[in-house]
Amino acid sequence: MQILAAPLSESLTNVRFAARCGMKSSYYALRILAVQRANNSPVIELLRPLVWVIGFVFKVVYYVLFAWWLTPWLRYKANRKLVEDAERSLWFLLQEPKAIKVLHKDWPSVQILSGNLLFTIVRWRDETNVSVAPKHAPTESYQLGFLDDAARLLQAHLEDLNAGFSEERFPSFSVDFKPRDWMRSR
Repeated sequence: MQILAAPLSESLTNVRFAARCGMKSSYYALRILAVQRANNSPVIELLRPLVWVIGFVFKVVYYVLFAWWLTPWLRYKANRKLVEDAERSLWFLLQEPKAIKVLHKDWPSVQILSGNLLFTIVRWRDETNVSVAPKHAPTESYQLGFLDDAARLLQAHLEDLNAGFSEERFPSFSVDFKPRDWMRSR
């Protein structure tokens, strides 16, 4: 508001100062700021610091009272739910007792090792995706899709996929491998 009401010489002084400080398009930046300030009501200007203080207090209270135990507990609960869903949908992959491994990341993730295959199951924003990689090359993974779809496709073609992802056959198999096309055509 002050810049809009200021005389032209004062505005030019502000622009020159901003230009000396290295601001590009400083004239337009000052005009945008002036318009933004002119549009703010006095009530918002008075309440803004109060809202910041209240937000800061809530954040401190959360970190002191809850974050040290609530966040790990919620992660454990989300990982446990993902393990239960994976066991329910991919029961045929779990021949060994320790075949499923929980990955400790920011989002629920588990890995299942079955034969030559390493399955990674990730839940993010209520979507559970499955990817498969050979156990000898875990970075070369392929997306299989959602958990239920992947379970249905894997039940029918697990032996073929396990043979194709073996160390001997994988270099030639991976050249033309597209999970959806391959599983639908078989």
